[in-house]
Amino acid sequence: MILNSPSRIHSLLDPVRFMRYGTGPGGASGAAPNSAEAQAYFDRLVPYPTSAREAIFGAFVDALVTAGLDEVFDCLYVSCIDNQSNALTDVWRADRQAIIFQATAGLVFTADSGWSGSNNGHYIRSPFNPGTATSPRFTRNDAMVTIYVGSTATVNQILLFQATDAAPQTPLTNIELYPRYGAGTTYVCVNGAEWSCSSGADSSGLYVAQRTGANASELFRNGVSLGTSATASAAVQTGEIRFGFGAQTFRIMGAGKSMTAPQIAAYQTAVETLVTAITGGLP
Repeated sequence: MILNSPSRIHSLLDPVRFMRYGTGPGGASGAAPNSAEAQAYFDRLVPYPTSAREAIFGAFVDALVTAGLDEVFDCLYVSCIDNQSNALTDVWRADRQAIIFQATAGLVFTADSGWSGSNNGHYIRSPFNPGTATSPRFTRNDAMVTIYVGSTATVNQILLFQATDAAPQTPLTNIELYPRYGAGTTYVCVNGAEWSCSSGADSSGLYVAQRTGANASELFRNGVSLGTSATASAAVQTGEIRFGFGAQTFRIMGAGKSMTAPQIAAYQTAVETLVTAITGGLP
């Protein structure tokens, strides 16, 4: 074997990294290797997860793969993690690292909790642009956006939207989610006109907003449908999907094509299991 790179030599000589790499939760314990999907995600995280975290995050990724959700998402970010860089790391792809947009101060990252303090002028910017991406799963009549809100604050601000570089703080019209605007109303749209439904008691929980047809949209909160809409679809707009235009804490966020009912249930279980393991409870 020719060792022609200092970093390569270091990676082989680092006993912790060498013992754990590819060996699955527990490192040298003899546990089964990580799945390819989980391992690829771990290899993008710095520092590499501890064995305990391998078990938690590996179980999350594997649950999504088992449900076929690795074929659903265009981007997915777990923000309840140890540091900002890892919170911006896409679960599935190396080329979808998110970045912070902060025209003014206010966006705060708390380790093992997520992002908070967001408002007009600062948010998380995903590089995923469904209008220009190659072979996006998010399409006109089959699209989904999702976010997990880890706080109960009721704020009349948007949590999901789409914008362009030319006007980064001006939301486009086709994608939005106001979890609880005013007196218990949620406003949402995915590739179409805004519609509303009654929200839950507060703004916390896992939201899945999706379009499943030319005249079919639905919003789920914690696995339960909040409402449906027959509003007509509109062409996919060119602009990046962005997260966190409100004061809530957000722990998980993503976008892709629509989920089936079993996939929504599996996603809900996987997210709640992960959040509980990392934060100590829900939301």
